[in-house]
Formats: sequence, structure tokens, C-alpha cells
Amino acid sequence: MAKPKPSHDLILHKPERALAEDAGCTVAEVHEVLNRHPITVDRDKYLKRALAMQLLQLYQLEVAFRDKAFPLGIETLRPGCCS
Repeated sequence: MAKPKPSHDLILHKPERALAEDAGCTVAEVHEVLNRHPITVDRDKYLKRALAMQLLQLYQLEVAFRDKAFPLGIETLRPGCCS
């Protein structure tokens, strides 16, 4: 016998149901929390902070990569090139 197809609503709200089950709350409570998310309260401020955090992470990755790629410092590649 074929499996019954889940309803559109059941598929649409699957992530919210999973969050609710993990947090031990209702889907309505999940929606309430999502409605208070910083991007819905102050979009510009949230996006500026998110961008700043991403730029900081990118800088940290750059430093880590440079330290691995040039363990003795970039100046040691060609003496006198960076004076």
C-alpha cells in the first residue's frame, strides 16, 4: 500500500516543529521567538553586526592562513623585497 502524502502545511512547518520538539515547546512559541529575532526588530543594526562578525572571522582566517603559509614571515621569501 502506498504511503499517504503529507499535507502542504505539514511539510512547510517541519523546521518549526523540529525546533519546538528540540526546545520542548509549541510551534506557536517558536513563531513567537522568531518574531522577536533581531532582524525583525532592527534590521539595519542586525545586518551591520552580522557583517562585522563575518569580516572579523574572515580576518582571523586570513591571519591563520598567512601564519601557516609563511611560518617565518612573508619578509623571508625575498630578502629586501618588503623593506
